Amino acid sequence: MKDVSIPRRVAAILLTFGIAFHLFTSPIWHSCKPLLQPMHPSVSYPIVVLAIGLALTLWAPRRFGLVPANTRKNRRVISTIGGVMAVVACTTMLFMSTPFYGGTMAYYLIVPLAEEVLFRGFLFAVIDDAFPRRVRIGRYDVALAVFITAIAFGLWHLSGLRWPTSGFTWFQLFYTTIAGLGMGIIRQATGSIWGSWGVHFIVNLWSVHVPGFLAPA
Repeated sequence: MKDVSIPRRVAAILLTFGIAFHLFTSPIWHSCKPLLQPMHPSVSYPIVVLAIGLALTLWAPRRFGLVPANTRKNRRVISTIGGVMAVVACTTMLFMSTPFYGGTMAYYLIVPLAEEVLFRGFLFAVIDDAFPRRVRIGRYDVALAVFITAIAFGLWHLSGLRWPTSGFTWFQLFYTTIAGLGMGIIRQATGSIWGSWGVHFIVNLWSVHVPGFLAPA
């Protein structure tokens, strides 16, 4: 295991929490608001996040997982984790209303890509470099970056506490952290963000069009 300096690890942790609590993305979004004025925040904010993520990752696409996923070798991992996540999320949302129901296409076209580039792309690589340790779970060595980015991904969704539906936000904090674990494992197994993006896309697509379908009126 490579030796990593303490300042580098501290910088990685500070960066993680800065991203998780929107300390970098939100000010940039506010500064861009005059240019994005016609757009609803649900569209303009993920566009800004995606632009930031691409600016941080495009210079080294392999390092940040922007290359095609190795799906043939890791088909079982992707199908198992992705299938369980999609079924659990989709089944849960059948019986409850969410703030995303009836939302714009940005929720499943832009948001998943923006968040995957930022979290499973940029942040995963930074954390994995600073904390290269692996945790043995059964037959698998899971990167510490999987757990750290999952926590950051869950905290990222606490911004929804400003919404009237803050009760749903606490539920969202729980399931996005668990989802972050699954998508992080897919990222580690494939060396790419595209497998986790596919799962993220399906779940968000479902959350816009199906939630509350079986819920009592």
